[in-house]
Amino acid sequence: MLAGNGGEVERSGLCPHQFVAPLTFKQQAMLLSKTNECGQGWTNGPIFGCPCVLMLKKRHLRGGEMGANYAEWDLGSIYSRDDVDRLQTIFAALTALADAGIAKELALKALLDVSRKNAPRCSNWLAQIAAVGRPSLNPPALHTALAKRNLAAAKFLAKHSLKREIAAIADGGLFLAASEDDSELLEIFMPHVNVNKANARGLTALMVAAARGSIRALNMLLPRSKREQRDNDGFNALMHAISRHNEDALVLLIHDASEKEITGQASGNSAIELANAVQSENIQFGLNPETARHFRPHEIIKARLEAIEISRVANKAMARVDDVNDESSQKKSVRI
Repeated sequence: MLAGNGGEVERSGLCPHQFVAPLTFKQQAMLLSKTNECGQGWTNGPIFGCPCVLMLKKRHLRGGEMGANYAEWDLGSIYSRDDVDRLQTIFAALTALADAGIAKELALKALLDVSRKNAPRCSNWLAQIAAVGRPSLNPPALHTALAKRNLAAAKFLAKHSLKREIAAIADGGLFLAASEDDSELLEIFMPHVNVNKANARGLTALMVAAARGSIRALNMLLPRSKREQRDNDGFNALMHAISRHNEDALVLLIHDASEKEITGQASGNSAIELANAVQSENIQFGLNPETARHFRPHEIIKARLEAIEISRVANKAMARVDDVNDESSQKKSVRI
């Protein structure tokens, strides 16, 4: 006879091991539940002490405990509690089922998820597992984090990434850091890339930072950047700040701007002409018309040009004073 359902087993009065077809866990659970309710099932018959019945009860109870505690082994629960002990138990089971190489691969992938959580113990342990003779992911977890613009994950993963993995993505990482004004990411990627390297549109990281108004990034990039470099449209960093109405970036850039940077032309464009056009259009920005104020880039640039002219005149005057002093010294020496 085949075990079609729990009722069939119960009517037969036979132990489960006497059936040709095995009982499913659902059938077993139903039989035990029904027996407990009526007290007259096959477990109360002459085979009450059968080892199969005892095993069935034990298996059912163990399954119930596992079901009740399943949430305790959920990764989200482990990360939220930063329970590295439970995480280690899971990886020990995975290693026993597969091999250490699989565990390292999974640890490296898990780093991307756990880095989003406040779970330093789990993060550090996973990093240690992944860093020892780890396999190479394609793409590396760091690259995935940057592609998803997950800055927190990228900064964490960079600490545990190979130098070649950082160098391979340094160009894109530098642009992202400049765009998001993230000084920590800039420190990670700047040593691995030429900051003056342009993308397909001719943009450099300095231009991106100027357009986005990323002040921290500008301060870090300026000492290493070619300020007069132009993109495909003939714009330099100063012009990007003007065109995007970023006054703070403009003020920072104009402080040490050269005359060539301001008045030099490329593709028919110059910073002074752009500033004049933007200001003449009376472009406003702000929360609403009442709080809006005029952006006056031409006045800011004119002030810098005046300062350059004053400095030029002062230098000429000082040079003339030096010449006069030299002439005076020569006349004195002749008299002597």
